[in-house]
Amino acid sequence: GPDNIFTLTIGSEREGMSAGKDGGLVSIEVENFDTAIEALKKANVTFTVEPFETSVCHMALFLDPSGNQLMVHKRNAN
Repeated sequence: GPDNIFTLTIGSEREGMSAGKDGGLVSIEVENFDTAIEALKKANVTFTVEPFETSVCHMALFLDPSGNQLMVHKRNAN
């Protein structure tokens, strides 16, 4: 499919977990992580956590124009 298709998940607060002092976090799953990071860098976003890989996914945290923290990620193939 097209590289600009993504999944947005919004969950409710779980017991023992609450939003941080700056609010909640929205995580956006993208089809192509490298393309998404390239587009964000071209848009000169501020990364609060540079792109990195875990055993579960590739991810990065950045700020939107209003200063809200967002996460972009791509789960690894199983």
